[in-house]
Amino acid sequence: MSHRLKTYLQRPVVRESMLFFVLAVSLLVYSLAGHRQISLPWKLSPYLFPLLVSLFLLILSFCLFAEGVRSDQKGASCRPFPKTEWRNVLATLAFCLAYYFAMPHIGFILSTIVFLVLLFLLLGERRPLVVGTLSVATSVVIYYLFHVLLHVMLP
Repeated sequence: MSHRLKTYLQRPVVRESMLFFVLAVSLLVYSLAGHRQISLPWKLSPYLFPLLVSLFLLILSFCLFAEGVRSDQKGASCRPFPKTEWRNVLATLAFCLAYYFAMPHIGFILSTIVFLVLLFLLLGERRPLVVGTLSVATSVVIYYLFHVLLHVMLP
């Protein structure tokens, strides 16, 4: 191998991009092979979503590879990981569990609004207008899209 190629392969971002590339190609092959076995148009195929995910992952792996090649050895790809704030991780997990168990009892819209408000506050957003507007708007838009337009049963 050339010295230049070895230098690129030592960069974590380049190795990660190669891993994502392999995952994207694997998912792409799975989607195409699975769709070939059924006799449905693509718009009704259960393999359409994995196909789209694989295409986006493929594009992102190329972008990540280009970033890794452009960056120097001491650049952004070699920064240490930030310290994990376990209190926030556990609080998020607790909010998710509470959301899961509260949804059947108080309904989708109200439980989603409360869940989003709590997550916004945990993430540091303190402006009441922003927190309220985003929480209510997101809940109502999701409900309208899935329940009203797509006829998906929500709890």
